[in-house]
Amino acid sequence: MPVGPAPTPAQLALSAPAPNPSHGEVRCELDLTSAGQVRAEVFDAMGRRVSRLLDRSLAAGRHPIAWSGRTDDGGAARPGTYYLRVSLDDRATLSRGLTRLR
Repeated sequence: MPVGPAPTPAQLALSAPAPNPSHGEVRCELDLTSAGQVRAEVFDAMGRRVSRLLDRSLAAGRHPIAWSGRTDDGGAARPGTYYLRVSLDDRATLSRGLTRLR
């Protein structure tokens, strides 16, 4: 049976982070309906960016996004509530909450 390219998703979507809550790495999937510049960042409950995960052009399709639980400076993020925010070409933004445990 021939294998072709994966179908393009019907709508822009960001899956729920898993596991959530988490002690370590958190993963989710981003479905893009068209190619574009994607930025994925993690913010704390006060709105401060703690980690930039991605800032590059991606093709249409499904893409994994993972946060190791580390901040941009390499330290472990404190326990608490965080928000994963993904923006596409600065025209569409999706976000998901996640909880980091001790």
